[in-house]
Amino acid sequence: MKSIIIFIVFIISYCYAEDVLGGWKVSDDQSLKEECIQKALVNIQGAQNGGVGQSQVSDSTCRTQVVSGLNIKCTFTLSGKQWECKYYKSFIGTRETQLEGCALANNSGDPENPTAFNEDGLDDDDLIDAIRSFFRLTHTRYFSKLINEKDINEKNIHCSIADPSIPLPLIISTSGVPIHLYTRELEPQALKQLIVLAESGIVKGFVAAMADVHVGVGATIGTVFASTTHVSPYAVGADIGCGMIAAPIHGLTLNKLKESWKKEIQQKIKIAIPTGHDARVKAHKKTENIIRNLGACTNYLKSQISDITKKQLGTLGSGNHFLEILYDENEQIWIMLHSGSRRIGKETCDYYHGIAGHQMSKHRLPVINELKYLEIDSSEGQNYLIDMRWCLNYAEQNRRIMLDELCSIIKSVTGFETDLKQMVNIHHNYCQQENVCFNNSEEEEFVWVTRKGATSARKGQLGIIPGSMGTGSFIVEGLGNSLSFYSCSHGAGRLMSRTMAMKQISQQSFEQAMKGIVSDTNAALRDEAPQAYKDLTTVMNNQESLVKIVHRLKPLINVKGMSERNIRYSKKSKKKN
Repeated sequence: MKSIIIFIVFIISYCYAEDVLGGWKVSDDQSLKEECIQKALVNIQGAQNGGVGQSQVSDSTCRTQVVSGLNIKCTFTLSGKQWECKYYKSFIGTRETQLEGCALANNSGDPENPTAFNEDGLDDDDLIDAIRSFFRLTHTRYFSKLINEKDINEKNIHCSIADPSIPLPLIISTSGVPIHLYTRELEPQALKQLIVLAESGIVKGFVAAMADVHVGVGATIGTVFASTTHVSPYAVGADIGCGMIAAPIHGLTLNKLKESWKKEIQQKIKIAIPTGHDARVKAHKKTENIIRNLGACTNYLKSQISDITKKQLGTLGSGNHFLEILYDENEQIWIMLHSGSRRIGKETCDYYHGIAGHQMSKHRLPVINELKYLEIDSSEGQNYLIDMRWCLNYAEQNRRIMLDELCSIIKSVTGFETDLKQMVNIHHNYCQQENVCFNNSEEEEFVWVTRKGATSARKGQLGIIPGSMGTGSFIVEGLGNSLSFYSCSHGAGRLMSRTMAMKQISQQSFEQAMKGIVSDTNAALRDEAPQAYKDLTTVMNNQESLVKIVHRLKPLINVKGMSERNIRYSKKSKKKN
């Protein structure tokens, strides 16, 4: 059993290696050493026998490592035995040094306090030895006993939690708040980002990682957390207000949609709605009125509202943004699109990300993995929230203009009108105040909830979960699960990075995956191929406690924007071949 558990823990540590973190350094802080040794003596001897003096301790050394806080490990000799103790000190809040456990540092005997390393009270000696081995490779102090096996899928660089019998969410304990994980497959870097956020000191309750969670800038995409004190621009996301809009076409069913109409509809969409980095040649006729009514913003944002801001209103963008015509299980035709706040949203995010870095530097807080945050009660934090809300409104109106264009195109080609009474228009990159429950309590607290690549799923609330350009989407209804902060995934989630997808997915396999769908299969879109995304069925199964399916939509027509970077990449590839 011992060898099996040590192997499992070694695999976990392979997924999350210490070499991506700060190194260990010998501390010359005498007061810190004395504090740590005293806590250790009380732990080892028992509180009732805590009179053992530090004079009986010899060969003491403490080492520190800066991660999202200060990791400390001290070794010392007591009564002829060498001990090793672990501590953690947060840079935020009380900044108290917390003892995490002590054990004999050699392998000649059993630990005298076998439950010291884990909060679950596990007293298996083999497990303690395995955890001790794990400590040497990673800063993570507590991995839940629920996570009992991992393996490495080298092709896609994912860690798989193999036991399907364990119910979701998996609970990963950290030195900060726990992580509620709604998937059994995770990138090592995504795990690292989740732990950094959970241990940052800004989160209240827990971090919820959705079924589509994957690596992002500053925080994973597919993350939800609550805070009473801080907001993080990149934990909201660069595309502030990115989201979905969908509506059924009244009376239009699959058997009424002529084959000749599909190509006509796609071509008209491409003419009417700019995609990629393109903007409108002339701003939409509603732009000036919309801009005036988007709400308050700071002087900074006012200075950034330019001609391009106005001309990008009603445009798609690139990446995973799309316009689609789909049909549901009843053969009802739907229109759907995915877009956000375009350039103005990213510029706003980047500006406040920089301000957050300055604020953290002023408070001597370390920045780990680009996770920068603002104090909500500060003027900078309040300004970010004001400008974020403006960008949310811009994104919502951006989608609505494009929806109106789609409605006009559908009517001009088919004669059928859109049923706007059933329209769903949602954000999945935002922060707002909500009432939430913690720890299954019925008592609600009013807190700031941040969703990055996550959809609100309160009881009865409708949402949209899109898949890849070849697999379609779901209209869902929230079940109001407090363990996910009333949230669900915002899509399938990437399986491959864009660079990896461009290199590994062949043009032939991309075209084959899109067979039967009226779409562009330009080589510059290969990073958006269905193969680059996680299996949507698995993602939906993993969140069956969060939402119920209302409609399953399958694509008929797809329009996407190509990034300039991918266009250049595909041209270079052609030249090489």
